[in-house]
Amino acid sequence: MEPIIEINNLTGRKINAPLIKKAAAAVMEGESKSRGELSLVFVGKNRIRALNKKYRMVDCATDVLSFAHCEGKELVGGRILGELVICPEVVAQDAKQARRAFDCQAAWVAIHGTLHLLGYDHEKNEAAARSMRKKEEEYLSKLRVDF
Repeated sequence: MEPIIEINNLTGRKINAPLIKKAAAAVMEGESKSRGELSLVFVGKNRIRALNKKYRMVDCATDVLSFAHCEGKELVGGRILGELVICPEVVAQDAKQARRAFDCQAAWVAIHGTLHLLGYDHEKNEAAARSMRKKEEEYLSKLRVDF
């Protein structure tokens, strides 16, 4: 059974929805969460900044925020995994700075955010950061995205 992934783009920026879905699904399937549901919402800089300030106490725009449906609990059956809030404007800035295509950067952000929902945390310590980065690279390679 494939994961259910819903995308809601609240911005004027065109996104590659099939690639974004494929990226998130690769993580969910690879981490044995293929029966889960995931929502991705694309918002502007002001909205993601407000959310970042409210929930993380960080007053700046960011590329992605992850909101787990059942924080710290195991996903059982066909339950909702959570929601990713992504800012295409920040993704585009990061892509330009890294000299990457927007679609490639957006796929990485979807993978990164989905891994967060599944309990990976690069901010925990250096070993956790290496583990998460290795997973990101693994899923990007499955998509054949040159990162």
